[in-house]
Amino acid sequence: MLPSFVEPAEIVRTPVASSLPEATVQGALWQAGTRSFLLEVPGIARYLVSDGKRIAIESAPGADETQVEYFLRKTPLAAMLYQRGMLVFHAAAAATPQGAVLIAGDSACGKSTILAALLAAGWALLADDLAPVRIDDDGQAYSVPTSGEVVLWQRSLDILGAVSPEPWRLRPTWRPNRQVADFRDRLAGTLVPLRAAICLKPRSDGTHKVDVIQGWRRLAWLGGITYNYRVLEALAPPLAYFRCAAALGRAVECKTLHYPLGERGLEMLSAKLIGALTGLDARK
Repeated sequence: MLPSFVEPAEIVRTPVASSLPEATVQGALWQAGTRSFLLEVPGIARYLVSDGKRIAIESAPGADETQVEYFLRKTPLAAMLYQRGMLVFHAAAAATPQGAVLIAGDSACGKSTILAALLAAGWALLADDLAPVRIDDDGQAYSVPTSGEVVLWQRSLDILGAVSPEPWRLRPTWRPNRQVADFRDRLAGTLVPLRAAICLKPRSDGTHKVDVIQGWRRLAWLGGITYNYRVLEALAPPLAYFRCAAALGRAVECKTLHYPLGERGLEMLSAKLIGALTGLDARK
């Protein structure tokens, strides 16, 4: 149910209260205390994350268990990792033998489309949408493999048909116009050193522009691409967070890529362009 790197983690099915008495911070669907996090996904489940070690799940009556597991691997997983002092980014992640890149950006900006294009070009899969990063004792940042599945819009599949000669192994989701592509054979087998991070920003003038993020701006930039920053603020130990963010700021090249709106813009965001921006190339 969870990626193997999360072990040891206890996942239990048990009744979960609708409120968190010790909560000090809350959002529309979640509450957080110093050692616990409660999320309710209406019609799906309640998730209670405790001490970075345990997630209790109470499914809603009649809930689709595929959806229950899907949401488990989103905010509850991020909450558990924040409790452990790790960073999690709203990003896709792919790797070559030279290292890994995060591809961040707002929802529906093209992260998964570009990820699938990279996989078609020979890159290895690390993550889709939720990308954890681990910092070792020497300050080296590693991108962590999570799931071998990539969720793609139908328009993304139409675009990708032009860059991939092989058939996509697909299954439908419960959400309209989206399918799950099976890339388990491309999933990296270990942590990969993180070399670069790119944030995608659509623009309307039909051109590309690249901003290199330098100095202390990197800390704010990295904060902007984290997965649910309010949950991070509520749960991450401050010293652990700043240690991770500082290590990333020192070691990882950060860029914002402004690209043309529309399908033509996504077509132009090729594996070759990402390789040029990051210095990574699956063919080397």
